[in-house]
Order: sequence, then structure tokens, then C-alpha cells
Amino acid sequence: MKQAEDAALDQLVGAELLYQAGSKLEIKDLDKQVTDKAAQGKARFKTPAEYEAALKANNLTEKDLLEIVRKDIVINNLLEKEVTSKITVAETDIKKFYDENQDKFKKPEGYRASHILIGVDPKATPEEKKKAKEKAEAIRKKILAGEDFATLAKAESTCPSKEKGGDLGTFGKGEMVPAFEKATAALKPGEISDVVETQFGYHVIKLTEKTQAGLVTYDESKEKIENFLKQSQSQKAVVDYIAKLKEKATIEKPGAAAEKSAVPASKPAK
Repeated sequence: MKQAEDAALDQLVGAELLYQAGSKLEIKDLDKQVTDKAAQGKARFKTPAEYEAALKANNLTEKDLLEIVRKDIVINNLLEKEVTSKITVAETDIKKFYDENQDKFKKPEGYRASHILIGVDPKATPEEKKKAKEKAEAIRKKILAGEDFATLAKAESTCPSKEKGGDLGTFGKGEMVPAFEKATAALKPGEISDVVETQFGYHVIKLTEKTQAGLVTYDESKEKIENFLKQSQSQKAVVDYIAKLKEKATIEKPGAAAEKSAVPASKPAK
């Protein structure tokens, strides 16, 4: 408990030091930014009553919230100008990370498919299930006879994907129920499956595209790696920046004498 309390206090001290340092920087239209950001947060609630309830649940008043938003904007502005904007990642570091972490860039076999679902209630009778399967079989025959898959999906499917002609987008192994995945994996692009039964009902599947398992290329990964390394460096840089602020500050902690550094700040962080 003592360690947790010390960690929480240390966080509060760090935030206060950042806010004091950030307050010395000019921010154009700060009041408007605060008002706009607070309004955006308020707009996420369906009713004023829900908004008030959320404030109450967090033991906050609207004035408290505005102060929190103000501090957040001031601190973020400081960190952007003094820390994160100065961080760069060398091309060699990006390539080194890619080469040394090949396991992180493996991609499984993937699929893009569409389906037509004739949904069946889990409590359906055998007769109801039989009728649903027969309907799916009839739809499959129409597709094999040349009727348009997407048109039939929009007209007959009970899945929300019907609005997109049955398109499910791309997915990998483990993202679909086993029976659906097994049937999809057995298809070649353009092929239509037999009727497939799952707990959701009866499916007719069309495979659009299949991608082989392998490694995501360096060029495909470069931007994500750069952002990851920047984020990692930013976290360390923020910790170091706060440490420097602490060295210059006079910090008064509850129940303890003030901790003074060689260069006391003009205003203590409380």
C-alpha cells in the first residue's frame, strides 16, 4: 500500500511540475480549446442527465472537469514542443528492429470471403432447420446457375453483411467459427462452397481472395515500426524530462520536510 501511495504521489508531483512548466508557454486560444474539448466530451453522452451522473460518479463538478481539460492541453502542448517533436528514429534502427524481431512480422494465411446466411434459431425444431437448409441449397443452385452472388445476398441473407453483398472483408485463422473457417480454407478464389452448417445457421460461402502465410515486408512494416520506436523513446524522454524538472524544484510532500535541490524553483509544486 505504501509503495502504491508513493507511486501515486510521484505521478501527481510529475503532472504538477509539467503543468507549471507548461503554463509558462503561450497557447493561442487556450480558453476556446478548453471549452471545445469539454464540449466534445459532453456530446458523447445521450442526455444531460447521463453527463451529470458521470460527473457525480467521478466526484467531479463541471468546473473541476474544465480544470482537468486545461491541464491536459497545457501539458500536452509542453511535451509536444519540448520532448516528442525532438524525437527522431534513424532508418538503420527501424531496419535493425525488423531484422531482429522477425517473429513479430509473421502473417498467417488470410482470406477475403462473402457469404449468404440463412439464420436458424438455436431453439429451432428439426423441421425448421430442414427448411432453412433447403433454402440455402436452393440459393447455392441459383449461384451455380449464374445468378449474382451479391444480389442474392442482399435479398436472402439474414446476416448484416447482406448490405455489402455478403462481403465479410478479410480475416485470418481463428477469427471465424471452425466449420466456417475449414470450408473457406478448402476453396480456391472464385469458388462457391457446399452449404455449411454452424451454430448461426446455414452458409453459402464465396472465396474472393486468399493470401499465403509469410512475413509482412519491411516496406509494409516500416511506418508502424517507426511509430512504435518513437512512442518507446517518447515515454523514456518524458520520464527524463520530469526528472530534470524535479531537480530544479522545491517539492513539499505531506508529512515530510521540503525536499530542496541545488536550484529551487520560484514556486513549489504541491
